[in-house]
Amino acid sequence: MGGLLSDGKFILGIIFALWGICSATETPANFVFGDSLVEVGNNNYISRGFKGFTPPYLAPTTAGPVILRGVNYASGGAGILNETGKIFGGRINMDAQIDNFANTRQDIISGIGVPAALKLLKRALFSLTIGSNDFINNYLAPIISEAERKSIPPETFVGILVARFRLQITRLYSLGAKKIVMVNVGPIGCIPYQREVNRVADPDSCAAFSNQLARSFNAKLKTLVTELNKNLPGAKFVYADVYSIVEDIIDNYKSYGFQNTNSACCRVAGRYGGLIPCGPQPSKVCVNRSKYVFWDAYHPSDASNVIIARRLLYGNSSDISPMNIIPFCKNFLMGGLFLEGTLILGIIFALWRMCTAIDCPANFVFGDSLVEVGNNNYIPSLSKADYPPNGIDFGRPNGRYTNGRTTLGFKEFTPPYLAPTTAGSVILRGANYASGGGGILNETGKIYVGRINMDAQIDYFANTRQDIISSIGLPAAVELLRRSLFSVEIGSNDFLSNYLVPVITEVKRKLTPPETFVGILIARFRLQLTRLYKLGARKMVVINIGPIGCIPFEREVNLVADPDMCAEFPNQLARLFNAKLRTLVTELNKNLPGARFVYANAYSIVEDIIDNYISYGFENRNSACCSTVGRYGGLIACGPQPTMVCEDRSKYVFWDPYHPSDASNMIIARRLLYGNSSDISPMNVVQLLQAS
Repeated sequence: MGGLLSDGKFILGIIFALWGICSATETPANFVFGDSLVEVGNNNYISRGFKGFTPPYLAPTTAGPVILRGVNYASGGAGILNETGKIFGGRINMDAQIDNFANTRQDIISGIGVPAALKLLKRALFSLTIGSNDFINNYLAPIISEAERKSIPPETFVGILVARFRLQITRLYSLGAKKIVMVNVGPIGCIPYQREVNRVADPDSCAAFSNQLARSFNAKLKTLVTELNKNLPGAKFVYADVYSIVEDIIDNYKSYGFQNTNSACCRVAGRYGGLIPCGPQPSKVCVNRSKYVFWDAYHPSDASNVIIARRLLYGNSSDISPMNIIPFCKNFLMGGLFLEGTLILGIIFALWRMCTAIDCPANFVFGDSLVEVGNNNYIPSLSKADYPPNGIDFGRPNGRYTNGRTTLGFKEFTPPYLAPTTAGSVILRGANYASGGGGILNETGKIYVGRINMDAQIDYFANTRQDIISSIGLPAAVELLRRSLFSVEIGSNDFLSNYLVPVITEVKRKLTPPETFVGILIARFRLQLTRLYKLGARKMVVINIGPIGCIPFEREVNLVADPDMCAEFPNQLARLFNAKLRTLVTELNKNLPGARFVYANAYSIVEDIIDNYISYGFENRNSACCSTVGRYGGLIACGPQPTMVCEDRSKYVFWDPYHPSDASNMIIARRLLYGNSSDISPMNVVQLLQAS
């Protein structure tokens, strides 16, 4: 998650994911309520606190237009009940947080008027993460005696909590909240602190009574969500079952790549490091945070948060019900990170963001227009993307084959190799060598005149490698490259702009049968990947060719009459190439010591999206969103006027005649990052980045 979860907050990563999605879509604002799991600094303005996220309500700068994008009211130590967290002194409990929101609401009305304010709040996302402290720092607090607890049985206490929470949620609804994510209480008996105070001897066991309380509360909370959805007109409240997700992570930690399920990574004292909160010295921080389920005495680690976030964003009804997060933001674009209108560019950006967050020092990208970020701007070429409507959502054309902008910007994306600024220390974080029109074979893409084919891209990388050696020395350079991520996406143009190009006659194709041509491609690609290995590449994502017969351009030139059909011959070629590519990846992993190459099956993922487009939320699976002429808008590349751009880009599988849309990219990215062996093998990208 790009280092955004470095404070180890339990739900902060999830809330950031929601905020990212909503900031790029029709959801105009995000309002966050809760405790330290989602606090971003309100307690800095009272007596204590944590730092780091959407604007905290109490910050002096949270005023004016800023509040139209949302506010965070959460407070460390807070609870549903006003008496919760007294041991911390100052804190803002749920009632006071809603009071603060009421003030924000009035400021919004004063700023934009009642009708616009009501519309904004109706479309805004509200996130509630609260209740843990009502147990940990109230009912279960060491200062509460056993006799006091017996006077209020668990069932009674939980009933009091839920009754109070019902009033609070209903009040939020009456103030305009219609879309609310209610995150339940996690397995608090498993956190290092509860293991310590309950003297859990078995490291594989949790504090049973604490978890029993959480389950009792959660059962009533789920019923409450159902009740409110039924009784409050227009309410779309969802129940997020973080308890079951975290429990699954703990029970199956090895399959998730963890090594420690019971101790705090950041610790001071105690068998499980849970007796004293994480803080300055003498706190000790574990070497590899990605191997720990828990960050500190109370909160899961960043690696855990990534899993939780994914399952809440896209999960089924066992994780989150009655719907997951994505339908809340119907023009979802994954936090603005996947706004590039190309098949793989969003995925590569996701890899880069992950690379910066994990033990992966640099990212090197090779390929064609699907991953190019501006190299062709520096060469004479007919394949460029420095004109509108490319960049339509970015604010300007940016040299990428994309409609996208992002609230995070592209500053952290790997820079194009040919850019004058890609020099010095910049190259220590990686470079992008991809070029629109480029292919595996050097003759591919001649119709574009200028382009950088794979051999030349590797030549450029060899130059980069030498510059890195000159900068940090040979041993450090070798280690940097060993740990870096290499992404290779190329091959489509060898068919689209070579073997299948209309100027190639049928006679010429018969002279080189498909099996022979694919064999030539694979033989050349073997040499290229082996050369990258010899230059230091060890972790490599090799992305196969998508179903090119389904892109609008191929539907047009092959005169596909049935809108539900694709051009079969191009897809046949892609499948033939992909089968041999998969064998090649297996061969290289076997023959090249230390190689960790993975085969990314983009073909099957895109095919699944097209076959089941309605279930993914699409309305159009065959035409270009950015179109000029043709039945499918695929005869002429997306460019300036008279190009027409569809109103709702999230409803189209394809952005232009060649590239899937941003919404498609999001699905592809998720399945390559976290998918099983049918999507990516022998491991997914997360596992590759975590591999030593």
